[in-house]
This record gives sequence, C-alpha cells and structure tokens, in this order.
Amino acid sequence: MAKQCFAYCSIFEKDTRMEREELVRLWMALGLVQADEENDKEMEDVGNDIFQILVNNSLFQDVERDEYYGHITNCSMHDLVHDLSLSLSKHESLCLVDATNADIACIPQVKHLAFYQEQEQNMGDELKTKVSTFIERNPVARTLHSMFIKVRVETKFSLQQLKCIRILTLKGHRIEKLDDSVGGLVHLRYLDLSNTDISVLPKSIGKLYHLQTLKLPFGFEQFPEAMRNLIGLRYFKCSKNIPANIIGQLTSLRNLPSFRVLRRKGHGIEELRHLNNLGGKLRIGGLENVRSKEDAVTADLSRKKNLYDIQFEWSWNCGGANGNGDEDANRNYKDVLEGLQPPGDVKILTIKNFSSDNFPEWVMKMAINVHGKETPLDKLVKIRLDRCRSCLSLPTLEDLPHLRDLELEHMDSLTCLRSSDVTGSSRPLSPSLRSLRLKYMERLEKWIDGATNCSKMISPVLVKLVIVHCPKIILLDECHPHPLVSLKIRDCNGLVSIKSIQGLTSLASFSIQSCPSLLGIANLSGDNYLASVTKMAIDVEAKWTPLDKLVKMTLYNCRNCLSFPTLEHLPHLRDLELEHMDSLTCLRSSAVTGSTKPLCPSLRSLRLIHMERLEKWIDGAPNSSKMISPVLEKLEITYCPKVFLLDEYHPHPLVSLIIQNCYGLEYIKSIQGLTSLVSLDIFSCPSLLEITNLPKQCHSLKTLQITDCNKLTYLPLKMFDCYSFLNELRVGPFSKELDSFPSLQGIEKLRNHLHSLNLKGWDDWESIPEEIQHLTSLTKLTLVRFGIPKVPMWLTNMSSIRYLSFYDCNRLNKETVRRGAPREATVVELNNVKC
Repeated sequence: MAKQCFAYCSIFEKDTRMEREELVRLWMALGLVQADEENDKEMEDVGNDIFQILVNNSLFQDVERDEYYGHITNCSMHDLVHDLSLSLSKHESLCLVDATNADIACIPQVKHLAFYQEQEQNMGDELKTKVSTFIERNPVARTLHSMFIKVRVETKFSLQQLKCIRILTLKGHRIEKLDDSVGGLVHLRYLDLSNTDISVLPKSIGKLYHLQTLKLPFGFEQFPEAMRNLIGLRYFKCSKNIPANIIGQLTSLRNLPSFRVLRRKGHGIEELRHLNNLGGKLRIGGLENVRSKEDAVTADLSRKKNLYDIQFEWSWNCGGANGNGDEDANRNYKDVLEGLQPPGDVKILTIKNFSSDNFPEWVMKMAINVHGKETPLDKLVKIRLDRCRSCLSLPTLEDLPHLRDLELEHMDSLTCLRSSDVTGSSRPLSPSLRSLRLKYMERLEKWIDGATNCSKMISPVLVKLVIVHCPKIILLDECHPHPLVSLKIRDCNGLVSIKSIQGLTSLASFSIQSCPSLLGIANLSGDNYLASVTKMAIDVEAKWTPLDKLVKMTLYNCRNCLSFPTLEHLPHLRDLELEHMDSLTCLRSSAVTGSTKPLCPSLRSLRLIHMERLEKWIDGAPNSSKMISPVLEKLEITYCPKVFLLDEYHPHPLVSLIIQNCYGLEYIKSIQGLTSLVSLDIFSCPSLLEITNLPKQCHSLKTLQITDCNKLTYLPLKMFDCYSFLNELRVGPFSKELDSFPSLQGIEKLRNHLHSLNLKGWDDWESIPEEIQHLTSLTKLTLVRFGIPKVPMWLTNMSSIRYLSFYDCNRLNKETVRRGAPREATVVELNNVKC
C-alpha cells in the first residue's frame, strides 16, 4: 500500500511542496488507503500512518510542522527520489510542463495525467488545443483515474469522456462554467475548481454521491440545493460559507472552517448536531442568534473529538458586544457559552465579542463537565480573548501545563490579569506561558493585583511580551532575572518609568514606540541611568552592558530625542531601526568616542526613516558606511531631507543600499568602495545632481534603480562597464530640460544577463533609446510616460520579450500596441489592461 502511495507522488512536478492533508485525500480518492475497522482507524488515520512511514524512510524531506498541533504540514521529495517514484509508477503517471511538443496520443497505460504551466508564462495556442482535444477525443481519457489541469487555458470542453475519473483538478483553469456532464462522473472523489472563474455549480453536482473533496474558487457565489445530496463529502474549501440548511445534511464532513448562526429555519446552531466527524478549525459566528443554553447544547460540540481550534464569536455591533447590552442580553451570552462546551482535546480557544461581566464556569475553570466529572482542558496551547469588554476577571490558567500563547485585546473592564485573592500575589499567572500580547486594555494597571509588574509574575518561561495601548500602566520593573527575549511597548500614554530592565539578560529585541510620558529607563548597569533627561532623551554616557545579547533595536516616534545611546558595547546588535526621531542631527557626536570609530562594530542592517533633521552619521566624519559598521550589509535612508552628501569611497562589504525621498540629497560623491553591492535603489531624490566614481568592476550587482531624480541629466559614465552582470534595471525620468531619454551607450554589454528593463520618460519625448534592441536576453520591458506615437519596428523584432507593458503613454492605443508588440510576447499591456 505504501509503495503505491509513494509511486503516485510522481504526478507532481519536481521541487513541489506537497501538503500532507492534500496528499492523503488524493490517496483516499484513488482508493489506495481504506479504513482499518479492526484497529478503529479511519481512512485519514491510515493515510497519515503511510505518510509517516515515507517520512521515516527519508523518501519525504524538508518537512515543516504546525506551530501548535505539531503535525507535519508539508514536505518535498529530492529529485532522485522523484525519479524513483516515477519508475515505480510503471508509466501510469505522466506529468507535462508546458510540453507543447509532447505526444499524448499513444500512451494507453497512463492512468494519471497532469498538465502544468510554468509561472508567469501563458500557454501557446498549440497546447491549449492539445488539452481540450485530449479531453474530448482521445480514448485514453476514458480510462484516466486522475487528471490535473493547472494551466491558464481559455477553451471550453465536455467532461463526458472522463468515465473512470476519480480526481479532477482544474486549478487556475480559465473556465467560467462547469459542464452539466460533471454529474455523470460517478466515480469522482476529488474535484478542485480553485482559482477558476466559476461562480455557480450545476444542479447535477448533487449526483456525485461519492465525492469526498470539493474546492471552490474565491469568487464563488451560489450553492445549488442539490449539494444536500453530497453525503460522502468529507472536505470542503470555499471563501463563502455553505448555507447552514445544506451543512446539516453533510454528515460525513471532516472540516468546516466557519459556521454562521441565523434566526431562520434550517440555519440554527442545531445544524451542527450530527456533524461529529468535524476536525481541525471551526469558527461559530452569529451567536447572538442562539436563543438559550438548551439550543446551544444541541450543537453537541463536546462529541466532536477531532476539533482542535474553536472560535466562539458574537457580532461586534449587536446589543452586548459593545458593552452596552442590557442585563438579560448579557445573561444570554453567558448561558449560550455555557452550552457550547468544547471537546477535551481542544488546543486553541478564541472567544470574541462576549459581553457578560463573567465567563461561564467551564471557561473560568478551563475544565468541562464530562458525564458529571470535571475534565481540565489541559491540551490548550493558545487562548485568545478579544473584545470581551465587560469581563471583570480572567480564567484560571495555572492548571494548563501546555499553554504557550495568550492574547488579550479590548478587554476594557479588566484592571489586572489576576487578583491576589485567588492564589496569592507570589505565584505567576501561568507556569508554561511563552508569549503574552496585551492590546487596547483601557483599564489594565497590574499583571497581578498587589504584585510588581514584572515578567516573573506572568510566567517563569515567558519569551515574548507585547504591550500596546494600555494607558493605565505607569510602571514596569524588570529587576529580577528572567529569560525574556522580546519586549515591545507601544502607545502606552501613561507609562512614566521602566524602573529597571537589568534582570532581562537574554533580551534580544527591545522596542519602545509612542510613549510620550516615559521619562527614562533606570538601572541598566549598576548606578548607570538612562533617566537623566525627559521625553526619551537617552543619556549617551550610559553603557548598555546588561543588554549585551541585544540583536535588534527599534526607536520610533521619539521626536524630542536630542542624542543617541552608545552602541559599541553591544557585540551582538545586528539590526537598528530609527523612525521619526525628529530632533536628532547626528547618530553620534565625535566628542563621545572620536570621529574615526564606527557607530557599532557588529551592525548588519540600519534603517533611517523620517529623520527630519539628520545630517551626519557621525559629527565631523564623512557619511560613509564605514562610519556605521565595518560589517554593515543593508542601509536604507528614507525621508531624510537634511542628508545632502554621501561618500562611499572606502572599500566596504555593503550588499544593499536604498535611498528614497531624500529631498536635500545633491551629491553621491563616490560609491567606488561598494564592490559587493547586490542591490542599489535611488529614487525620488529631486535635488540629486550627479552620481560619480563608480567602482571599476562590480560583478555582484543584480538590481539597479535610479528613478524620479528629476535634476539628473545623464547616467554615471561607464556605468554598464561597471555593472555588466545586471539582471534588472529601472531608470528615469531625467531632467525635463532634456529633449529625449539620455543615451544608453554601452548597455549592449548587458545583453547576456539583463532580463528586466523599466524606463520612465516624459510626455514630450517621442522616442525611446534604440540601444535596447541589442539586449538579446531581455524578457520583460516596461515603458512609462513616453510620447511615442507607435511601437518602433526594432522593438517589434525583439523575439526574447515575453512581457511588454506601456503605462501613461497617451499617444498609443490598444490596436497600435497589439500590432507593434513582438509576436513571441505572451503578455502585452497598455495601462495595466491586456491588449
């Protein structure tokens, strides 16, 4: 059995990521796996066992696992293993990738056929015809068991020939209507219509009694009543919810991502009663339409043992969800949730827009009643409570040994996460919690009433703490040793002091944004303080020695900060991001450590964004990457209007340089030291006059952009000699004073490497550079805002172009573009509309 399942995997292209659940469903559809009644195993269980056997024998590799469930989600096969799979299939599988010359007329033994299309390529007419002709006329189609048509063809065809088909995938097919003959495919188990243009299904779909898997496109609109007959349907995927009166009849269903309760016949919560095979994730919305606890109990959720992720949701604008409901409505919320006890193995629990002041007993205890016995929900990994605005207290979390993530948002009435009256003030909130997110908690002041606001009181193993818009929190104190790795604080208007973070010796990411009342951060290193000045003006003399494991630092919206902390004592700092530091004129004064020492010896990435007054990296030294860090790889400078000169004369290993919207930048004096650049982007620098002194050779540069620099009149001399290995080039427009686009002399040296070219011009430029015609490897050409009246003949003859786009070229029309485009171009556009 495992051998047959493995052989079937040859139907996929090499390097394909195979989804575990999808692969098992395909095996099921072909009958390769059957239920094992003796061992009480369903088909899915047997399929998963086989999948694991193939993993254990290294036939599947590069497995990825679900973060919460721990299940393998997808994997791949090595090319040699794929070849082995193909040989075991005994020519029963045939996979065609853009195979316009493939002969599929003489392959009687083929049972599984796949037409694939490489990305960003349209199919030629020949293959379009080949696909439709094969389906309608080739006798081999009569004996096919599975067929994958993952191509963007536009032909229409009948399905009547596919008499034995069990798997039919039309993913990405440009089909608008499914032929009524689909109802005659009595063996069909798996039907994938995703990414098609189908909006309705034919009534005959109801005759597919053995259908197990059905996937529908994003824009699907209408379900036929006949879908009630799909009693064998186990898996269903669609962005639109199936009407509840149909769902109740699909008793074999294994997945139901979303169910919405309505107050009309056939759409009540009781429609879930017989769907005891449901598994995975289930979101139940519209719970305000459940009348009572007794109605909620009819859903019988506790019997649905395979559900791992459950979300209970009331509408945000109903009576109680906004905190303004009357007493009866709020009591109904509590009663309904009391009746919706989940199965004992649930791993993720979400409650949204609940409006009673207290949760029901099973939520508060995190334990359900099973046959009169209290059973803890001890498999829970994540809890999310959102917009439970009236709740005054949280559930008990101490008895949940696997709880890792807790998210609380818009809990407007909560003043603390736990009262000290519950278990005392010395015990943490949860012994296992690793991530806590507190967002928009209007009244929250304390983690535990009567205790200090420190990570130790949340969990001894907490790794990540996020606090956003909690205006009543005024003090944090992290003096006790704790393994916290990431601390992010934002929009906490009442936060006055972070008394100490000296206990956070493992901190790797520390971000404080938009905390206007914060006076400082104390006790960083013994008697050193960062609280000597107000409004986050950090004392530059303080050394951040307790943060020597810091990897990333973000300072945002500290608009009055006049100086910057010393970074040279942070040996592991790799990423630094500064944004809206409006008062900062330099990153460090030369008076601190001299003008020759770099800002940070370990820094790899620096982003400077909206720095209104910044002029210099280090006062008294040139603006070069060398002065930032000797190992800097990425530098981004955005909206820094006072930076007027860059000088990259000295050799430096910078890989990526981005300069944008720097309105005061006039000169890039030299970049000859940047011989390792892979990407150089300079755009929207309207004062830039010239770029000089390129390196003599830079074979590493693959992407170059110099756009919207409207004072430039020419490209740097010998630019194409220097960057002869470019793959992508975007340039223009230049000064309006020019009569035409500047010469691209020498661009022919890029002919073997340049694949994509984007040129911007002006409306009165009636020509485009003829040097382009020498680029024999060019596949994508985009021309923006030129005044050309027609497509030049030499461009028509450029047979390598597959994608041609004109934008804001107002003298062109669709007919002119269509006639002038190269015959080989598969995509031709005018103003983003295909011609």
